[in-house]
Amino acid sequence: MSTIARRLAVNRGWGEGWLPEIDQGEGLMLWAEAETRRSRSSEAIALLGQDHTIEAARRLNRAVWRMEQQALNAPADGEEEWWKSVEDFANTIGEFHESARRELGVQGKYLPPALDPSWL
Repeated sequence: MSTIARRLAVNRGWGEGWLPEIDQGEGLMLWAEAETRRSRSSEAIALLGQDHTIEAARRLNRAVWRMEQQALNAPADGEEEWWKSVEDFANTIGEFHESARRELGVQGKYLPPALDPSWL
């Protein structure tokens, strides 16, 4: 979902040059499909996950929804807020991964990539 939001943001002149633009109608159709998959995944986490993982998943959902809203509805001068939403997403997905790894008993530490827009 974050890739769809980033592609929509490219239409506004924000974001990464390596991502292709996407027609807003096509982007919204892809978003709806991805939202269905996200919803199913979230339900599985809510049914099977521990409290800390469920909360991390909810924070991640809010972060990706914020990216979508920024990409579609932010004012033309909202690029700074867009990048804040991208940073928040990067942080929350890391928190979710750490929580899920801990719950699953995966040893080691999750090492997120450097927070550099070029990796997004």
